[in-house]
Amino acid sequence: MMKVNQKIISLNVLLLFAATFMVAGCDKREEATTATAPGTGVETALDDDIITTKIRSGLLADPVVKGLDPKVETHQGIVRLSGFVESQAQMERIVEIAHGVAGVKNVENKMNIRN
Repeated sequence: MMKVNQKIISLNVLLLFAATFMVAGCDKREEATTATAPGTGVETALDDDIITTKIRSGLLADPVVKGLDPKVETHQGIVRLSGFVESQAQMERIVEIAHGVAGVKNVENKMNIRN
């Protein structure tokens, strides 16, 4: 009788541990789903890279700013432009090109005119 009670207690402890791990696993699954939701994580990084590439391509194709190499950084659709240009017209054209790319939410102009 004693061994039967001991086996039942052992089985209950084992089931308790199993239930604990199952509940803990449920929490982890939700985190993984949240991390891959649209607008976050890898998808956003890829969108930002595409935006940056399109802006750089536009700069290379434009005769007003061709030959200039401003720094273009994109984070969650917000573009930051920095570096030096020769004129106000070049600066305005670079900002205009950046605004014209799909997915751009805002453009932060940190460029300076070279003296």
